[in-house]
Amino acid sequence: MIASLSLILLCQLAGEVIARGLGLPMPGPVLGLMLLLLLARDRSAVLARGPLQQDGVDIARRTVAKYREAMRIPSSVQRRREKMLSL
Repeated sequence: MIASLSLILLCQLAGEVIARGLGLPMPGPVLGLMLLLLLARDRSAVLARGPLQQDGVDIARRTVAKYREAMRIPSSVQRRREKMLSL
């Protein structure tokens, strides 16, 4: 997780440097996001080490579900049903 966050911040910093260095009328974080999207599109080895390698998505989903239940937050289906009933 720290590696993924570091990659996001590094791309944002690179965007800031490019925007200020070239005097572009575009916010640096936007350029950084574009750089990050380019890295993700090319499936760079840098991103392959992140949380999405192998079954990381499934593990993250289970972790979110576990803590959601512990905090007594209903699932999205239950929240939608309650919202529809309250209307």
